[in-house]
Amino acid sequence: MKAQKVLYIILTWLILPACIVALVWLNYSSVNKPVEFKKEQSRREAVAIQNLKDIRDLQVAYKNTYSVYAPDMDALLNYYDNGFVKMLKQVGIKDDEATNINTEKKLKSINVTLTGEEKAEIDSLAHARAAIEASKAKEDGKARKVKKDYNWFKKKATDSVMTVKKNYRLYDIRQEMVAAHPDKDPQLYVELAYNIPVRDTLLKHRGPDFNVQTLRYVPFTNNQHEVIMRTIVKKVSGVEVPLFEALIPYKDLLSGMDRQLVINLIDDKKERNPYEGQVLQGLMVGNIEMPNNNAGNWE
Repeated sequence: MKAQKVLYIILTWLILPACIVALVWLNYSSVNKPVEFKKEQSRREAVAIQNLKDIRDLQVAYKNTYSVYAPDMDALLNYYDNGFVKMLKQVGIKDDEATNINTEKKLKSINVTLTGEEKAEIDSLAHARAAIEASKAKEDGKARKVKKDYNWFKKKATDSVMTVKKNYRLYDIRQEMVAAHPDKDPQLYVELAYNIPVRDTLLKHRGPDFNVQTLRYVPFTNNQHEVIMRTIVKKVSGVEVPLFEALIPYKDLLSGMDRQLVINLIDDKKERNPYEGQVLQGLMVGNIEMPNNNAGNWE
């Protein structure tokens, strides 16, 4: 009888309360776990999105400089460290019709030539980019005409350099006209391109201690996973168009978090829109399959 009483006391005052506490905790945990997961997901996504925006800014600047996107992360980050971004200085009144007509006529009459050094640099760049495109196409099981790519890259680069040189010659002509007739409008509009180090103009919001190499890696992975970036030149509506995309997969970004909730997140996105494929595997900016003006899939 005494043993039963002791057992009753143990059940009533020790085991039963412990079971109640455990049930309460399990109930709280089951409700709270998705809430905490969502909070951490949002925190990580905010960092990843900023990285992808910065990658996009660098890629757009790279394309403005070379007419194509950087082929890989090494080239893109090297551009930030050692490259130059083209800035424009406007001289004259652009919106005046007579000025525009006169400027266009004068530009057509200006003849400029490339130096041997400029030709060699353009040739080297065109060969390198054509080889990169051929290599990437081979990896994807596709064939590309290297000579066609080479000619396309060479023409784009040549046109860009020639335009710059023509504008500088036009500026000299305008200055001579102003010096000869200070009170007369030369009716010429000029855009002068000059170079500023990329690191002095882009990503200034990151602060003085920013290390651009962090853009290479998926945040919160201790540099174990890299951002997946691809670039191509694709024919769109009969025109060869450079395209790029940068992807941060959810499986990497959310590594270390509840595995089942990560799986559920990816499955849920696939069910909502099963036709977007890779876009739903994570956060992505740009798209080489469906051109989207370099939009992010979170926008």
